Amino acid sequence: MNVSTLGSTHWVDMVCTAFKLDPLERGLQIADANRLAHYHFPQLDPDIPAIIARVSGALTSDCKRVLMVLYPPEHLITRLDAVGTSAQKIETVRLAELDQVTDFEGERIWFVPPLARPSSLNALGEVVAHLRAPDGCPWDRAQTHQSLRKDFLEECYEVLETLDQEDIPHLREELGDLLLHIFLQTQIAVQAGEFLLTDVVAEIIAKLVRRHPHVFGDVKVNGLDEIVGNWEKIKQAENGGKPKKSSLPRTLPALARAQKIAKRGKVRVRVKDIAASVTRLARAKHRDQVLGEVLFALAAYAAAKQIDAESALRRVAGQTRV
Repeated sequence: MNVSTLGSTHWVDMVCTAFKLDPLERGLQIADANRLAHYHFPQLDPDIPAIIARVSGALTSDCKRVLMVLYPPEHLITRLDAVGTSAQKIETVRLAELDQVTDFEGERIWFVPPLARPSSLNALGEVVAHLRAPDGCPWDRAQTHQSLRKDFLEECYEVLETLDQEDIPHLREELGDLLLHIFLQTQIAVQAGEFLLTDVVAEIIAKLVRRHPHVFGDVKVNGLDEIVGNWEKIKQAENGGKPKKSSLPRTLPALARAQKIAKRGKVRVRVKDIAASVTRLARAKHRDQVLGEVLFALAAYAAAKQIDAESALRRVAGQTRV
């Protein structure tokens, strides 16, 4: 297949004929391998068939790497060539094995079928919007930003628990539950005319690009300290040049909040100071105050040693039989 053949559009009809595709029924995505190879995240919907054009041997590994962000290694990809007025299927291979194919002559077409079950963010958005629609679920329709607050917090803690246990299979499930809450909160906002999902995504994209000029701009940095320093300067500039007030959520667990406060204030605590405070606790008149000081000192020590005090305590508590 030569470039001039791929430069025309008739090969799209060839692929549709070969796979009996109706683009009006399932949709159809067309991507150029030269562009796909430069992405870090494929600009594709895994629920819609896709055609990757202009695939050369030099681009195979990069295209495979990008596709594996969305598609599993065992996903079957069909390689095709244009022969006259029809598309000839060369072979179907697992995505993980695409870069092992060596019989490239010129450029090929890849046909990427959709995943076997709905897996895109678009599909999730449709399900959530349907649940909130007049013909949806009465429970979901009754929810508000505030009514979901407690459940949202519980889902966050369930994610943390799977991380503490390094339970990756359940982490996938818990992240899905958390993602559901984000979509639900957004759908509630959409129906109230407050903001759109595209607003949420656009704002975080802009913030990430703005705060990473060493990645998306021409700023040179030397080490993590400079990266963090630049981040803080950019945040201050976003606030009109004024130092931003503490944005620590009041609902943050006390130990985690104390650690963040200690880190921001660069509080330094020695082990012998903590030991002295513990000794003082036994004879203190206001033990709750002294106990708070001991816990804060421990949180400050953890911050200085780059230990997550909240996770450490949660892990030990989880190992304690009751």
